Amino acid sequence: MYTEKFKGFISMPSKTFDKYKKESSDMAFKYLIVFSVIMAIIAAVVAGIVFAVAGAAASMFLPPTIPLGMLGAFSGLFTVTVFFAVLIGTVVGMVIWSLWLHLWIYVLGGKKGIDQTFKAVFYGHTPMYVLFWIPFVNLIVMLWAFVLQGIGIKKLHGLTGGKAAAAIIVALIIPILIIAAIVGPALMYAQTMNPMIY
Repeated sequence: MYTEKFKGFISMPSKTFDKYKKESSDMAFKYLIVFSVIMAIIAAVVAGIVFAVAGAAASMFLPPTIPLGMLGAFSGLFTVTVFFAVLIGTVVGMVIWSLWLHLWIYVLGGKKGIDQTFKAVFYGHTPMYVLFWIPFVNLIVMLWAFVLQGIGIKKLHGLTGGKAAAAIIVALIIPILIIAAIVGPALMYAQTMNPMIY
């Protein structure tokens, strides 16, 4: 079932969103959990490989008093930490993003309920679950995921494509502006306090 959904949202998103329009958001949440676990496993494996390569290179310069077993133990701990960080971060992040996005969907006329927004986000995030780890490609995949979410919003909430896109854009821009308003003055203040740092 999950494989069928995955293929559908990748290859035929409009038809697939129509197909699952009446489905419970509980099923979408299970989809999120399953693919968040897959995402976390991929992240942990990639992190473990990177750490192993970096550790092997660093061991050439470490004093002999530091046992290599310590690096191995730390590598295992690092890999497990990455797994749980990605898993929890993805699930919590997608739920928070759904709630925030739903506010703007509602403002723009989407009255079909939060369940539809959850489905649009959890299913729309599909390409990121497996391709997030590839440098540069992941930026394209992220844009693709937002496009899929827009299609989901259009199909599930009955909004126009323009309103669906506007909801996503506004939901993205406002946090960016808030962060810029906080970080910008902080950096300027830090520079005035110690200009040599910058």
